Amino acid sequence: MVKTAQDAQDAERLRTEMEQLRAGLNKELDAKTAEMMQQARTHAGKEFDRIIAEAEAKAAIIVSAAKVKAQQERDTMLVEVKEQVAATAVEAVGILLRANIDSERNKRLLEDFLTKGDMSA
Repeated sequence: MVKTAQDAQDAERLRTEMEQLRAGLNKELDAKTAEMMQQARTHAGKEFDRIIAEAEAKAAIIVSAAKVKAQQERDTMLVEVKEQVAATAVEAVGILLRANIDSERNKRLLEDFLTKGDMSA
C-alpha cells in the first residue's frame, strides 16, 4: 500500500488531534483528581472535628461524674467524722460527769444543760 501525501497529512492531523485529545483528557483527569482530593481532605477534617467533639463531650461527662462522686464521698466522710466526734464528745462528757457528779456545781450545770441546753451558768 502506497501512501500518498494526502494520507500522510491525514495521519499527521489525526495524530495531532489524538495528542490534543489525550492532553485534554489528562488535564480533566488531573482537575477531577485534585477536586476529589480536596473533597476527601474536607471530609476528613470534618470527621476529625466530629470525633474530637464527641471525645471532649464524653470526657466532660466522665469528669462531671467523677466530681459528683468525689463530693458525695466527701460528704459521707464528713458525716462519719461528725458522728465520731459527737460520740467521742458524749463519751468524754459522760466520763467527766461520772467522775465529778458529786460536786454541787456540776450537778447544777448538768441540770441546766439538760433543761436549757446552756452550760454557761
